[in-house]
Amino acid sequence: SEAHVLYRYRPRLAKKTDFQRPETLWTGFESARRATNFHTTRIRTGGHGQQPGTPPTEMPMTTTPDHIATCLWFEDRAIEAAEFYVSLFPDSRIVNVSTVGAGPAKGNSFVVFELSGRTFQGIDGGPMFEFTPAISFVVNCESQDEIDQYWNALSEGGHEGYCGWLNDRFGVSWQVVPSNMGELMSADPKRVMEALLKMGKIDIEGLRKAGAGG
Repeated sequence: SEAHVLYRYRPRLAKKTDFQRPETLWTGFESARRATNFHTTRIRTGGHGQQPGTPPTEMPMTTTPDHIATCLWFEDRAIEAAEFYVSLFPDSRIVNVSTVGAGPAKGNSFVVFELSGRTFQGIDGGPMFEFTPAISFVVNCESQDEIDQYWNALSEGGHEGYCGWLNDRFGVSWQVVPSNMGELMSADPKRVMEALLKMGKIDIEGLRKAGAGG
């Protein structure tokens, strides 16, 4: 529905041959970055405890970027992913949605968003690059309830792994872990690690028992 989506569009997917020349790739990225400075949409914010897909609310715009930000390359679902992530995490919002002005991804979406105050970018660049578990985002949780919430939401439609790792519906990798993992491990590193290796979603009490020799 209109309430859930900033733009409806039919993306023009770049071809693999478009990226044989490095300067061609750079042109697309540079155009997308320039576009974020001039083509602004409404800013919307989500929050902790919202159901995935809940439309964010509008809030005033700020333009100061992080010194280092994360850019995620999607095939054609950057806005959908950004709105999903913003609905899950506190202090999160859609900052800007624009279109790539030139290059192989011309006309495709470029979105800037914040998750827990950190800046992310998403670009609909086409199918030639895929996400890998070699890079993952770590969600530090204060309780088992928080682990359950994020694990269930992020893994829905994706793939559950081991030791707190999962791939979400967009292929992005996450680690959902207790914030006191170091403390839990220090009780008995061998036993706790052996228990952790048997887990998908992390069970804090199970790690405590392992550390106590149980």
